[in-house]
Amino acid sequence: MKNITKFLSLTLVIMLLVVFGCTNVLAANDTITIKSSKSLSKLITNYDEVMKVYKTTSKKTVYSMQYDKKSLKKDQKLTFEGYGDAGLLYILENGYPNKKITGDTETDQYITEAAIWSYLGQTEQGKEVSTALTKENNDKDTYGLVSNYINPFVEKAKDARYNNYKAKMPEVKTNVKDTVLKLSKNKKYYESDYITVSLKGAKKYSVSTDARVLDENGEEKNTFKASEKFKVIVPVNKNNTNPKVAITVSAKGYENVAKIYKPSDSKYTKVIGLFTKKHNLKNSINLTMPIDKTCKYVEGNYHDKNGNIVDENTYKQTCNNICKVIDNKYYDKKGKEIKEKDFEKECKNSCQVDDNTHYGIDGRKVDENTFNKECGHAVVVPNTGADVSTLSMLFGAFLMVLGLGILYKRKKALY
Repeated sequence: MKNITKFLSLTLVIMLLVVFGCTNVLAANDTITIKSSKSLSKLITNYDEVMKVYKTTSKKTVYSMQYDKKSLKKDQKLTFEGYGDAGLLYILENGYPNKKITGDTETDQYITEAAIWSYLGQTEQGKEVSTALTKENNDKDTYGLVSNYINPFVEKAKDARYNNYKAKMPEVKTNVKDTVLKLSKNKKYYESDYITVSLKGAKKYSVSTDARVLDENGEEKNTFKASEKFKVIVPVNKNNTNPKVAITVSAKGYENVAKIYKPSDSKYTKVIGLFTKKHNLKNSINLTMPIDKTCKYVEGNYHDKNGNIVDENTYKQTCNNICKVIDNKYYDKKGKEIKEKDFEKECKNSCQVDDNTHYGIDGRKVDENTFNKECGHAVVVPNTGADVSTLSMLFGAFLMVLGLGILYKRKKALY
């Protein structure tokens, strides 16, 4: 029992070392390097601390978090420490350079830095700042930055912290009016309606599917801008029994995060900036092919009404074996495609009226309205039985008249 306990304890220690080791490696790989710094003008004249804004080698703007620490130097490296809270995220999302505050770059930088220092002090995450950055109606605050910008900014940041403010998450959503494909005008393809994609936190998307993908100009491609639409087309193939067309839309979305970086020497200030976290986004939809509920005989195979391949006996039992005309193609009573002249021989009653009985385009009995819709006009089969009877009556009448004439002539001769 003691050995088992020792083994489990050792395993736990190893797992913790692996986890912390991986975390440290990831953190060590996430570094920034200071490229330049800029000292801001003393816009509030009685505030003595020097405000500096830094640029990294990756062109990111970062702000000091500790006004009581030494300023960073060019080429100084800092390592990722963690994420700022909801209030800091709010300041960075609504401050410079993400948004304009007054329209003047240096003033906007000053307001953003002052708000960060003031917020950290008021939320006990940093050293409290001088009242010069918090007191309103200060005659040294020539431009009214405290009352008009800094204090309202900090109050909104504290509300954001209280309400657990979050950055907008990236999202991809696919929208299509009708999920059933339609036959194209040239009857060579089944095609979808144009499909739109709604993106949040992403600028473009890609489409993955077995079907062909076309843009609004009819060009085939798979990568689109957020504002572009696409449609899919599938060649008409009577052997294709798969009713679904699967479509996957992918995009790389980005979420705003407030990242804190620390120098190796604690005498220097930490910095914070607005960075992005990448998310791989996907959204899938299924479109369906039109359901062709007709029996077919294609390339030696019998297909029932659901498109399944069946044997000949099952086909005869489950299918109403009549002649058919589908998409200008002719099929006999077994469902086999034949030539038009053979169709006319085998399906003699196609679009005909015989003794007031109407036969539709496939030779089946239909009512007169259906007949007119399918056939347009009646092709009346001559009633040969009625013609023979009429001829017989006329011939008999002729013989009677001839007989009467002969009798009259004989009678006249006797007298």
